[in-house]
Amino acid sequence: MKSNFKKKSALILICVMIFSLLESNFIFGTDKQSKSAEITVYFTAFGDDVHDSDEDGNVHNYEVGGLQTWVSREAVTVERGSTAGQAIKKSLSEHGLQANGIDSNYIKSINTPWETRVGEFTNGAKSGWEYSVNGARPQLGVQEYTLEDGDEIVLPLYG
Repeated sequence: MKSNFKKKSALILICVMIFSLLESNFIFGTDKQSKSAEITVYFTAFGDDVHDSDEDGNVHNYEVGGLQTWVSREAVTVERGSTAGQAIKKSLSEHGLQANGIDSNYIKSINTPWETRVGEFTNGAKSGWEYSVNGARPQLGVQEYTLEDGDEIVLPLYG
């Protein structure tokens, strides 16, 4: 009789411990479903004046310099599961800039508030926009790359 009582008591104690662990995960948000619906990423954009680098020999790009900061590093809040393209589009539009082609996965050009369109081939045969995330150039279009909280996006014009 005593061993039966000990078994039942142990079983009840185990059930109480399991329930309290499950309840604490639910209350304190440690389960996977309680993650925030939003993430914060950081975005910077570098553009250029219109010129033909093939003719004038002035190649401006992220590595050698000569670009203008169009969007200084800023925090961009987007929904969890958002793409690089969605964050880029949001930030650019908040600065009066419009990315052409971004919804089709490729930034063909950007229109500025000062009525300049800069993009693919504007500044020479090798000019165009190419984004990076955390210092690496993804081998995916801007609408294919899913962001994670804290990612750093840089969008420079090359050429």
